[in-house]
Amino acid sequence: MIGGRIGIVGLGAMGGGVARFLFESGRDTIEYDALESTRARARDAGRPVAASISELCTAADWVFLFLPGPTEVRQAVDAILAADGTVRGVLDFTTSDPTVSRSVAAELAASGIDYADAGVLGNPPLARTGSLLLLLGCPQGSDLAAVAELVSKRCFFLGETGAGHAAKLAANELFTAQVAAMAEAMTLLHRLGVDQEVFLDALGATGGRGVGLADIGRTMLQPPEEAGFALRLAAKDLALLSVLNEQAEAGLAVAPALAGLFARAAKHDPDADYTAVYGELRRSAGAVPAEA
Repeated sequence: MIGGRIGIVGLGAMGGGVARFLFESGRDTIEYDALESTRARARDAGRPVAASISELCTAADWVFLFLPGPTEVRQAVDAILAADGTVRGVLDFTTSDPTVSRSVAAELAASGIDYADAGVLGNPPLARTGSLLLLLGCPQGSDLAAVAELVSKRCFFLGETGAGHAAKLAANELFTAQVAAMAEAMTLLHRLGVDQEVFLDALGATGGRGVGLADIGRTMLQPPEEAGFALRLAAKDLALLSVLNEQAEAGLAVAPALAGLFARAAKHDPDADYTAVYGELRRSAGAVPAEA
């Protein structure tokens, strides 16, 4: 088993969950977050916390990035490179731009630091139990692949640097498309006066994928108090996917439409669960007041 201390940068729902899992599993860790209040919560839980990325890099062999997006990744990598640290490798769990992933990988490699991108599929409860599914852009059998397996044994190797982040964006298109399609169906039924609850019961009774779709519909009717995947994050990821589409000249049609829809919904309620895109469609259809 590969050794060394792990530094976790970014202690939000996913990063904080992984940090807690590793610490409670007996791993040697040190943590950092840009928010002092978040760092204080980690300290209060008895976990080692650094005051800066630079300080973290003087103590860690491996750095995990759980950041909002590519801009923050570049800033963190700049701090890692500027530190007189002991870092051997960076594993980037951020949902990010694959072009940025390849760029920072080259910068780190020039300083003798390995890099791998890791697209994450899962939710905070899975992060806290070491059960996330990881989409890796690195060679199987590499040191960073072994480090990734400390987070979860459910690892899939997609190819070279950037492949993991590209696969994550593609997966998010599928997830958001499913939610958008259900939101449209629910909006149509509402406009026609059809009983949505009975429709969802019937859909769930089909078994298989129908069960999952029915669950999405019920979440739209009874929104959760805490977002599993915030609208602002869905909108950010779809914007990245649209950029990737242009770079690859892939000619995607659905991704840009999804990006526009979720961007509008995120302006209304950025921290709501992404199933709240249903509300945006209802507003567009005139089913609810524009200010509701």
